[in-house]
Amino acid sequence: MSKSVTSNAHDNPFDAVKLELAVIIGLAIGVLLVIWRLDLSHLLELLLLAGLGVGAGGWLAVRTRQVSAQDD
Repeated sequence: MSKSVTSNAHDNPFDAVKLELAVIIGLAIGVLLVIWRLDLSHLLELLLLAGLGVGAGGWLAVRTRQVSAQDD
């Protein structure tokens, strides 16, 4: 008997976090391109990128802790 590649029996609980990481990376690239095209001051560009980094990193940290708490 062959095993299905799309079998849900052995789903990794971190798959949702991996998907969110991919979305955040895409969002960060989009924001980076927008900031690159806009003529903003360097401080404002830095603040926008830092805010995105802190927000995305915090989101991923919270989601990872939630998933690992459910796994216990």
